[in-house]
Amino acid sequence: MPPITSTPPAQRPFGASDDPTSSRFPVSTLTAPACPLTLVAWRLGAFTVTDLWWRYMELGGNRPRAALVGYLAGTIPWSAAEHNVLVQALNECLWELGHPSLAPYRELADDRSAAASETEGSKDLP
Repeated sequence: MPPITSTPPAQRPFGASDDPTSSRFPVSTLTAPACPLTLVAWRLGAFTVTDLWWRYMELGGNRPRAALVGYLAGTIPWSAAEHNVLVQALNECLWELGHPSLAPYRELADDRSAAASETEGSKDLP
């Protein structure tokens, strides 16, 4: 019997992995709280969940790996702030592969409040 060898990621069929604990999990873009473009960016980059989670943590993400799996699978919603950290990690990975940014950022609730108060304050100006 020949020895089992690892196949380089670039030669694996889409979604295949030698390690089931670090492989991609099926993601439904119809029910995911993550937007479809975020999921496409993740798939385009061919990142394992573990690799993406480490990049997310390096940028200040606070959610555990299991929460990332749930978010990408559409079972766990995330705040806009945590989503934006994940999107930054995804876009940086895409840049390294020569792709443009694809995953969109979400507007933070605080940003809306600040914009609204700036707009209201401008009514008083001549």
